[in-house]
Amino acid sequence: MKKFLFISLLFFSISILVKGIEIFEYFPFLFSDSKKEILSQQFLNSLGKKIVFTGKMENTEKVVTIYKEGDNLVYAYGLEGKKPEIKIVGKAGKNLFKNFGGMDLEPWYHLVFKNKNYSYVITYADNNDFGPLYRLEVYKDGNLNPIFHKRLDSSTVTDAFFLDYINDEESIFYNLLQDKVPFYY
Repeated sequence: MKKFLFISLLFFSISILVKGIEIFEYFPFLFSDSKKEILSQQFLNSLGKKIVFTGKMENTEKVVTIYKEGDNLVYAYGLEGKKPEIKIVGKAGKNLFKNFGGMDLEPWYHLVFKNKNYSYVITYADNNDFGPLYRLEVYKDGNLNPIFHKRLDSSTVTDAFFLDYINDEESIFYNLLQDKVPFYY
């Protein structure tokens, strides 16, 4: 009887423990030097910031993060947990645009942040054979060849921007103006 009671209590305790465990999605992102620890989405929301996209470059520790701050989207790039090397506040129609490319079977969607003579482009494509593909490219002076090109590690990508909102008429992406430079591919 004691064994039965012990096993029952053990099973009950484990089931309560398992129900209380929360599973957190990996959120690589940048914030500032004063916040070197990984900050939770709840904390960012309390500051009025909402991560809409984040991912780590393949074969590097660099991270690109897009978060919403008021009516703007902020682009941040650099080492995880450190002050961003590049930070651009994107204002729709001024320095923040969308673009499209690729073939009908595999369309590419581009989010374009412009800063002086540079264009920072985050690209998403849904390749049916390999799953979603993401990359970051930087163009200078309208040149057709990127000066920087890196794929994002899909296992680190958190995408609440492209996947959920491409065709949603109330989304940020859907309502952005299209970039007049159609050379991103």
